[in-house]
Amino acid sequence: SNVRFYLQGLPCRPDNLTIDELILKWRGQYNVLEDRHGYIQWLFPLRQQGVNPYASALLQQEVDILSTSREAQCRMLSALDMMLDFYGMRWQDQKLRQLGRTSSYKVRYCNLMNHTHNFLRISRILQSLCLFGLSSYTTPIVLYLLSEVCAKELGSPGLFRSLKTFWIECL
Repeated sequence: SNVRFYLQGLPCRPDNLTIDELILKWRGQYNVLEDRHGYIQWLFPLRQQGVNPYASALLQQEVDILSTSREAQCRMLSALDMMLDFYGMRWQDQKLRQLGRTSSYKVRYCNLMNHTHNFLRISRILQSLCLFGLSSYTTPIVLYLLSEVCAKELGSPGLFRSLKTFWIECL
C-alpha cells in the first residue's frame, strides 16, 4: 500500500487524503499537523509497523520501487518541506542542502520543545529519507538541529537524547 499511496493515488487512512491533497491542504496548518497522528506513518513509512493500524510497514520490494522512483522521491521531498516548515525550518538552498529558520521559527521551535512526540517524528523522517534513497538530506538536517542547539535556540533533555541516541547516527 506504500507504493499505491506514493505513486497511484491511494488515500491515506484515517484522513482519506492522497499524498498530494494532504501536502496541499495541510502545509501551514500547524494545529492539524500537531494534533493528527496517523498521517506521519503514511508520509514517512518505515520497515516497522507504526501506531496507525491503517498504514503498512515498508516491504523490501516497496523500498526497491520507491527508492528508485523520481516521482516518489519528489513527493517525499514535498512532505519533508511541509514538515520542516512545521518545525520552523526551511531550505535556504535546497541544492546545497542548507537549512535556515522560517519567519515563525520561535513559535515553531517552542511547539517542537513542548510536544516531544515530534522528536520521534523527526527520527522517523530521517530513517524514511534513507529508505527512499534520499540520505543526502539527513546530514544537513541533523547538523542544522545541532547548530540550533549550540546557538541555544533549541534545547530540552528529550531533544538532546534524540540527537545523541538516534539522529547523530545519520552523520
